Amino acid sequence: AMLRKDMEDKRISFSIELPGEELTIRGDQQLLRQVLVNLISNAVKFTSEEGAISIAMNAPDDASIEIAVTDNGIGIATEDIARVMKPFEQVETSLARLHGGVGLGLPLTKKMIEAHGGRLTLTSAIGVGTTATVWLPREPAGRGLAVAAPPWRMQYNAERSVA
Repeated sequence: AMLRKDMEDKRISFSIELPGEELTIRGDQQLLRQVLVNLISNAVKFTSEEGAISIAMNAPDDASIEIAVTDNGIGIATEDIARVMKPFEQVETSLARLHGGVGLGLPLTKKMIEAHGGRLTLTSAIGVGTTATVWLPREPAGRGLAVAAPPWRMQYNAERSVA
């Protein structure tokens, strides 16, 4: 509800693209939901009024699922991408300082994804925007929280957004 209000206040358009097939991931539903909330929250935070955010989900192969959160916000310089993935690191821009935070959102999101045997990448350009892409295995590799968790079907309900 909070993200929806922030998007409405900034008049940000939001779109979601789902594949024709139902995607199932074995993992911790709360952590996976938090991953999406964190990525969408960052997109909202750094997207200007009347900007755009999209989520695209697909299955590039039989073993994995890809989720891309794209915005047309302020972007991150290529040389700063590795830094924003480290705890307590932020890019020093006037807009970043305006929004505050302690620099834990992306590092924690990355750890949650890695706990599921997945990975997170960022591609970005200043003034163009950022795409955060999550790759998750359909079946977790190794042991840990993801193995014990029941399957979770990622669903989107237009009335009750993923956040």
